[in-house]
Amino acid sequence: ERKGKEEGFLQVEQVLSVAERTRPLLAKLRQSKMTDQDGQAPRLLRAAFALMDHQADATCLLRLARCTLELLRVGTVLQDVGTQGVEAAYLNIARALFKLSKEASNDALFR
Repeated sequence: ERKGKEEGFLQVEQVLSVAERTRPLLAKLRQSKMTDQDGQAPRLLRAAFALMDHQADATCLLRLARCTLELLRVGTVLQDVGTQGVEAAYLNIARALFKLSKEASNDALFR
C-alpha cells in the first residue's frame, strides 16, 4: 500500500515545500518587483493544476489551490490563459475546495 502511494503521488513534503517556495515569488511578480520574462508563471499554473489532479492529500490540495489562486493574479498568466481559461481555472479550484469541504475532518485545514 505505501509503495503504491509513493509511486503514484509525489511525497506530501515535496509538494508542500514547492508550494511554500512559490508564494514569495508570486508576491514579487504581482508587485512588479520581478518580471516573468520567460513565461514561467503560466507554466507553473499548468503544473499546479496537474498536481491538483493527481494529488490525493487534502493539505497538498489546499496549498496548491492557494498557489493557483495567487498565480491567477499575475498579469502574464492572465494574458496567457485568457478570459475563458481564467474562468475554467476558478471553476476547477472551486470544485476541488468543495470536494474537500464535504469531509468534516478537513475543516481544520481550511484557514
